[in-house]
Amino acid sequence: MATVCGGCQQDLPNMTPEQKKVWKCQACRCKVPKSGNLNTPIRQPEHKLTKPLNTSVEQTNTPENNITIRKKPNNSTLNMTLSDDSSFLGDTLCSDDKENDTPTNPSFQNLSELIMQRLKENNKHIISEIKNTIENEIKKAIFKLKEELEGRTNILSKKNDERALEIKDINKRIEILSKQNETLKAEIKELQTSKTTLEPKHAENNSKKIVIYGFSEQHNESEWELHSRLIDMFHEILNVDLTGYIEDIYRLGRKNTKTRPLVIELLSKRMCKYITEN
Repeated sequence: MATVCGGCQQDLPNMTPEQKKVWKCQACRCKVPKSGNLNTPIRQPEHKLTKPLNTSVEQTNTPENNITIRKKPNNSTLNMTLSDDSSFLGDTLCSDDKENDTPTNPSFQNLSELIMQRLKENNKHIISEIKNTIENEIKKAIFKLKEELEGRTNILSKKNDERALEIKDINKRIEILSKQNETLKAEIKELQTSKTTLEPKHAENNSKKIVIYGFSEQHNESEWELHSRLIDMFHEILNVDLTGYIEDIYRLGRKNTKTRPLVIELLSKRMCKYITEN
């Protein structure tokens, strides 16, 4: 005995060819043997294309319609037949999958945007902190350099002041020495002039003197005794009479065990020259 499908609906002729290819009779699907729950009745799915227009509320609220589907149908049949007329309690699996598929992309986009915004804010905050730290470090380094430079400049200024005082003292000494030098130069000139005037006098005085070495020196002898002894000696040796020609007689140096030289100063150069030549 052949079975004929009784699930043909009135809206079937109004479907598109693609919908007709995909559409399957739900009553026929219920008669197909299943892996589990063989004797459990399945509610009649209600779709826009398969549902009659004059359905009552009593048919939708039957006990058979409260049974949930335990097997996930194909994607094509699910999209065409179980989109709008499936109940909230009976079609939990398919509805959850559809609801979870659609909002994933915007949620990830929102999360990515939030993450990017937070990262940008964090980056800005980090950059600002880094800038502040760098500026603070630079300011500290500049302040330290300024302090070091000020300290060194103060030390150099003090040393410069000390050098200036030393230079002033040296200049004063130089002025004093220059004055002393000028006075010494003047004295040297005076001495040179006096020397030139005194040299002929000394020459004249020395030309009248005769120094005798080895002439015996007696104890506590007087000048008169020396005078008479000299006259006698020159008369005996040179046969020259010096009476009236001797101006002065004296010995050189201090008294000693040795005989001191005797200096005779004559009145005439001729006599002195005659004695020295003979």
